[in-house]
Amino acid sequence: MNQNIADLLLQAANQISGMQTEIEQLKTELELLQPNSEFDKLPDILTAEMVANYLKISSAAVRDLFKIAPECGGIEAFKLFTKGKDLRCKKDALKRYLEARESTNAKGATA
Repeated sequence: MNQNIADLLLQAANQISGMQTEIEQLKTELELLQPNSEFDKLPDILTAEMVANYLKISSAAVRDLFKIAPECGGIEAFKLFTKGKDLRCKKDALKRYLEARESTNAKGATA
């Protein structure tokens, strides 16, 4: 009897956890759809610092993401000058990255 109750509580806790993840994903999607969202206010070409501020992560982490191919989980980026070190990304590339992350997270939450 106690084992059945414990199993039910564990199932309920797992369902709540999954729902919390889905709620966070929906909040992110809703933010992207808002016409006056912070995302919409970003310029078309972004520095690592701009992306870092938006994502609330370090600039170093963004620069690392810029160095990773998009198909491997990175953000598509480019050099502003042929001999320069500073990378930039287009706002659309950031949007694709976020959508890919949401898709990956959604698949993981349902599995």
